[in-house]
Amino acid sequence: MSFIELSGKSVKRSFRIDSALDEEMERDAEKNGVNVNTLLTQMINTYLNFHRYNSARNFINMGNNTLKILLSCID
Repeated sequence: MSFIELSGKSVKRSFRIDSALDEEMERDAEKNGVNVNTLLTQMINTYLNFHRYNSARNFINMGNNTLKILLSCID
């Protein structure tokens, strides 16, 4: 597994998504100060570089504090 290095070139794609998903992406993009295209590119990049491999390996994603608590419970 190696990380995908972005080329800086873009490709135009067209696809259909449910309107509820579109509305949620609009809200999230606005909240994060980016446009929907940037948000979607970030999501695809995260999926391709992380989630597609880790879901097959049964990895669990957790925050630092959760990990610290779990480790502190080990005798």
